[in-house]
Parts: sequence; structure tokens; C-alpha cells
Amino acid sequence: MADRGPGVGTERHVAYFLRCLDLLPYIYTSNDLNRITLAYFCIVGLDLLHALQDVPLEKKEAWKDWIYRCQAEGGGFRGSPQVEGLGRRYDPGHLPSTYFALAALVSLRDDLTRVDWEGTLHLIRRLQRKDGSFAPFVMETVDGQGEELGGEVDMRFTYCASAVRYILRGNDCKVEDVKVDSAVDYVKSSINYDGGIGQGPGCESHAGLTYCGVAALSLLGRVDALSNLRQTIRFLTSLQNQVNAPPTEDADAASDDEDEYDPGGGFCGRHNKMTDTCYSFWVSGSLSLLPSTSNPPPMDLIDKEANRKYLLQHTQHKIGGFGKNAGDPPDVLHSCLGLASLAVQGEERLQGLDGALCVAEGAREFLATLRTGHATDK
Repeated sequence: MADRGPGVGTERHVAYFLRCLDLLPYIYTSNDLNRITLAYFCIVGLDLLHALQDVPLEKKEAWKDWIYRCQAEGGGFRGSPQVEGLGRRYDPGHLPSTYFALAALVSLRDDLTRVDWEGTLHLIRRLQRKDGSFAPFVMETVDGQGEELGGEVDMRFTYCASAVRYILRGNDCKVEDVKVDSAVDYVKSSINYDGGIGQGPGCESHAGLTYCGVAALSLLGRVDALSNLRQTIRFLTSLQNQVNAPPTEDADAASDDEDEYDPGGGFCGRHNKMTDTCYSFWVSGSLSLLPSTSNPPPMDLIDKEANRKYLLQHTQHKIGGFGKNAGDPPDVLHSCLGLASLAVQGEERLQGLDGALCVAEGAREFLATLRTGHATDK
């Protein structure tokens, strides 16, 4: 068998995620109000590494309690407990934070009994716009007599709403549902001529937003709504950059090009951009959700070994975690998504990944035991 190079540095990655859950590096100061997102990346990373089972129970319970401190009045979760108690206008439930909180709780195998499920399901219905898209939050008007949707229009919010809906609705849920057909139509209207999906109708195709659209359709049970599956597959597979030979010292010293070295093998988000760790997941995660009716299946149309080499030899860091580009220091987002891409490719020593919810397969299986009506019997 050919040498496949270095494997996943499991112990280093576990230590990295545990450090970041206890004390984040100072560079994350500006992300203080989004700590629930950072916690999600660490918890899912640990789950993929089979490491959550070794974390003491009291520590996991403390993590759960902290997440529940982020639950907002009226449904949903905020990004951090730092803004707790400011009222609905300045402290509303936030859609992405709600997804990250619920996915982290499911990864911790929490039974979700402390979740305000009814308020949260009402929240995502109120967040849906007339065009089928979703706003990230709704807040009281200045006069306190009404409410208004806040934030921009973005395919990421459609994904988050679809995931929250999937996690909480269970079977035969009596809470009024979002307008599923409108959400599907919004995704379809954002598909471009090249098969990729943009931030909204008329926006440029992008790997991350294509993932959000495809995963949203998958969670809504409507992935068949992709109008031109072959073009979508072609767009995604075309984003794998060619493997490049490493520069020599002389060539590197003589070069006037200030761009960072791109070893290739991984994926970019748009054509003619640098390879980036997170896009290895946005592309492979998308392909894993597409129907396997083609021959070969979508996942077999990429060079998995080149992607593996890019991640493990170029962005996997010696102190643990993965960096954004070759040679970069690690951060929790790229560390989690680097492992997610490897997991969806079936990497040894990693737990499998559910591509739609972006949680480990064990977490998705645990959720299945809760979705038989946990949101309908209260």
C-alpha cells in the first residue's frame, strides 16, 4: 500500500479544542458576542475525534449550562451571555446562534428538555420574509408597539432556519410550520447558470453558499428541487485547485509576488481564488448530499487523496488544529471544518459526519431518538 503521508494528529487536535473551550486566544476578543459559534466548532470537533466520551460528565454539564444561559426570552439563543437581560429589542433570539446552540447541545447528547422549543419554532416562522428567505433576528420597534426584521438577506440564514426546524419539529408537531415551498423557491431562485448558488437571486455562485442551499433543501426533504443537478456537480468539482510543486528557496527569494503559496489539492470558494481549508468541507459536504444517481457518484468525482494531502500536510498545525491556508496558525472554524471534510471522506480515526446538520453521525443518531415527538408531548 502506498504511503499516504501523515494522519490526523488526534491528541494534538483534542488538546487544541479543549484549550479553546477553556480560554480563547486574545485574537478572538472581537468575537466575544459570538462565543456560541466558537463553542460549536470546538464541541463538534471533539465529537468527530471520538473525544467527548472522555470529557468528565461535570465538565460537559457545565458546557450545557453555559449554552442554556444564552437562551433568549421568547425563543432562540443569543450569541453570548454577555448581553443577557437587555430585553427583546437589544437581546433578541439570533438565528445562526440558535442553530449553533442546538447543534452543540445535540453533540453533547443533551435531551433538549430545557429548550423553549415552542418559542423557537414560532421565532423562525416570524423570521421568514415574503420572498421565502429568513432574517437573522426580529426585534421590537423603538416605540415598543411592534416588531421589525433585522439584518441582511443571506442564504446562510435559510440553512440555519432549516436546521433549527429539523432539530425541533419532531413528528406530528402542532406548531405552525414555516412556508417550506417559499423557502425552497428562494433557494431555487438563487441557483445560477453554472449550477452554483449565491447569497440570493442574481448573486455570484459561491461554494459556501452552495452548501447552505443544498443542505437546506436536504433538511427540508426537497433536494430534488435542484433544477440542474449536473451543472451543480460540475460547479462544485471545478473548485478543486491543481496540486502545485513547492517553490524552491531561490525562486521564493527572487519572487516579487506577495501572494501566499498555494499548494493546491484542496478547494477554493470561487474560481481563481486560493485554496482554503473551509472550502474542502463546503464542497465535499455539498457533494455528499447530492443524489448518487450519477455514475460515478458525485463524491467520486473529486480527488480525495489530493484534498487529504492538502489538509493533513499543509494546513494541519503542529500545535493542533488547522489553519485557513498553508502555513497559517490554527483557528477553531477551520479546525472543525478541516476535520469535517476528512470525516465526510471516511478518514480513519474520525467519526463519520452528517453532511446536512454538520454534526457527527453519532449526534444525528442521538437526535433521531428525540425526534419521535419530543416537541409534541409537552
